[in-house]
Amino acid sequence: MQNIRKVSLIAIILMASLSFSNLLGLKIAGLAVVVGVVFFFIHKSSEKQHYEGSGLDIGAIRINFKDRSILFWMTLPIIMDAVAIGISKLLLPECDA
Repeated sequence: MQNIRKVSLIAIILMASLSFSNLLGLKIAGLAVVVGVVFFFIHKSSEKQHYEGSGLDIGAIRINFKDRSILFWMTLPIIMDAVAIGISKLLLPECDA
């Protein structure tokens, strides 16, 4: 148990440092996602936990899609992007290059 905590702390520090690597001119910030996904599977396998409740259970996805309110939460980012683009087209000046 103590060993997985050390590894998780190292993974979090690595993810944070990779996230801020763009400030140093390095283009490797996307690797933070890969480290997080790999650590997720390492943690699940070391704890011998099932994937139920983690979002990776295929049966649960089908059950969750039966709830119609999830469609609202799935389309909300698309709607917000369209609103933000519309507002920017109205309020921000166009630049001629």
